[in-house]
Amino acid sequence: MKNFQSGRYIDHGCYKSFSPSFINRAWEMDDMELIELLSEASHQLGRLDMYFQYSKRDGDGESVEEVVKLLEQLPFSSRLIKEVHQLLGKEGRGNFKVPGTYRSSQSWACSLTGEEPDTFVPPYPTEIPELMSDLEKFANNLYVPLPDLVRVAIVYYQFITISPFWEGNEEMGRWLIPLYLMSMDVLQHPVLDMSYYFEKYADLYQEHLIRVRTHNDMTGWVTFFLEGVIEIARRITDRRAIQ
Repeated sequence: MKNFQSGRYIDHGCYKSFSPSFINRAWEMDDMELIELLSEASHQLGRLDMYFQYSKRDGDGESVEEVVKLLEQLPFSSRLIKEVHQLLGKEGRGNFKVPGTYRSSQSWACSLTGEEPDTFVPPYPTEIPELMSDLEKFANNLYVPLPDLVRVAIVYYQFITISPFWEGNEEMGRWLIPLYLMSMDVLQHPVLDMSYYFEKYADLYQEHLIRVRTHNDMTGWVTFFLEGVIEIARRITDRRAIQ
């Protein structure tokens, strides 16, 4: 992904937060290996969705059905994200702190000892509304010619980097993937759950997210993401074919 700048770190004295660049911009794909990988990922995803359409499916469960109903009522948007997070954060499910509401304070506070965080610190809360607005515009901007799987990979990265909620950002981020693909009619069912892949390769997952911020390596992240789509799609279809 050429000419991509991930953002900058902002010094708050005792810690630094990361302020990501806007993603609603022109993108250029020039990596042939990535393009070939995209073709295979699209094929496997189509195969997965078709399999679910023409095979007997178990009940999706109450949470899944409720989330799908929200998508039928709302476009892919910041409002949809808040509504789904609120649904997932109900007591007895995620039990998130302030579900459905973007955080109004930083997730890291200066300690009395001056200790700096050894983990990633997301952008300051005053940046969240504009960053999420930009994410929504990018997700729906058809004037930016990007394949849907590449676009959703970027959307996921940006959402996790913003981490707009106090809790449940990882769970919400993983829901964004099938929700976005369904909103674009790439999927008919929320069948793509990347949780297994992200957890199986947890170290690589974190490494690729970090490299986007430190080395502007969006290509590496998108490659990792597409490899996951292929692995998950094959795993699900092969497992169900045996049943």
